[in-house]
Parts: sequence; C-alpha cells; structure tokens
Amino acid sequence: MDNGLWKLQQEARVRVATQRAREHRVAEEQNRRTAASLRAARPPVERPPEPVKPVCLPPPQPEKPAMDSEQILLLLLALLLAQAGANRLLVLAILYLAL
Repeated sequence: MDNGLWKLQQEARVRVATQRAREHRVAEEQNRRTAASLRAARPPVERPPEPVKPVCLPPPQPEKPAMDSEQILLLLLALLLAQAGANRLLVLAILYLAL
C-alpha cells in the first residue's frame, strides 16, 4: 500500500512539473507576441519638423494720447446728467461719444 501511495505522489509531482513547464512556455510565447505586436504597433520614428522662423510682429501701437478737452467736457456732462437723474440712455450715449 505504501508503494501505491508513493507511486501516486510521484505521478502527481510529474503532472505538476509538466503543467508548470506548459504554463511557462505559454507565458513566454505571449510575451514574445506582445513585444512583437508592440513593436509593430509603434509608429515609425519621424524627424521633428524644421523649426519655424519667427513671424515678424507689427510695430507696437503708439499709446493713446491723453484725453483732450472735448472728452473731458463730455465726461463731466455725463456725470452731471447722471447726478441730476437724467435718462440713462442719454448718459450712456454721451459716454460713448466721449470714448
């Protein structure tokens, strides 16, 4: 009986070793296929495009001159009309003309 039990254990060990070897082979094949598919899926290396020459910017706009007397008078008129309770549209129209 001990001989039969020993024989069963040996067969089980052989089956386990065979299964492990098969799993190892399958894993290696999958790794090779995965590496090959990654290499195939990788886009070819392209050279970067030539650097673009800088675009010439237009010269800076001159600063707006300070307000002239006409703008100041229109702003004061709008302020006085707003304080007096004038129509808001009239005040907005005067402010538009001042700017």
